[in-house]
Amino acid sequence: VEMTDRGEPGVDDSIGINLTDSSGALLYSSNWIVTSTEEMTLAGGNIVVHSGFSTALPEANQGDQPIFSLSTDQNPFEGFGEVDLESDDKSSMVIYSVYDGNNKLIFTKMLPPDKKFSFGENVRSGMYIVKVQQGNQVDQIRMIKN
Repeated sequence: VEMTDRGEPGVDDSIGINLTDSSGALLYSSNWIVTSTEEMTLAGGNIVVHSGFSTALPEANQGDQPIFSLSTDQNPFEGFGEVDLESDDKSSMVIYSVYDGNNKLIFTKMLPPDKKFSFGENVRSGMYIVKVQQGNQVDQIRMIKN
């Protein structure tokens, strides 16, 4: 991700996004122009870049935060990809929403928390975002179909 913060109120802030595989091959560009990704000026909003970072490891769950995490063993995937949800809420239904690389909603499915979610049959090769919601908990995972 390349971004430029041009100060407040953010009218001229810009961003460019590249997605590459582990060998460096380009899988997605937000604005490919001839030989590179060019940053695009934001239509609204404000990028705020903070210079600090932390190397501290996140603290383990001390029981005060609900467990809600997503994972997959198949990324990229062929045919079908599965999303595994670990949640301490065993009763609330889970809503899975799949978005394409242009952030267009492809479909939504509601399942009980003990059922695995899979998709891929009716989608083309590309990058997808799977947004998962259970009650007030929301997370997402990026998946790539070959």
